Amino acid sequence: MTTVALSGYPEAMLGCSSITVLLPSGAVLADAVSAVAAQHDKLGPVLLHADSRPRRSTKTLLNGVVTEPGTVFSAGASVTVLAALPCDG
Repeated sequence: MTTVALSGYPEAMLGCSSITVLLPSGAVLADAVSAVAAQHDKLGPVLLHADSRPRRSTKTLLNGVVTEPGTVFSAGASVTVLAALPCDG
């Protein structure tokens, strides 16, 4: 099991600061984004393109550093999914 910290829109939509998901061995950060997107029907279109690639506005952090979604991470790593959306004022 992997705990994924949430920030921005995912945190607001799910009403929590982290979730625990089951990811396969050798998972990449994009897998964590997909797992977060699956938690609520409104998250998918915000976090992912139609072909399931993370949007540029979706950021993945590995151990607190912004890292490319294709990066493999190991068990116990600190993973964060952050998505910022423009506010309407």
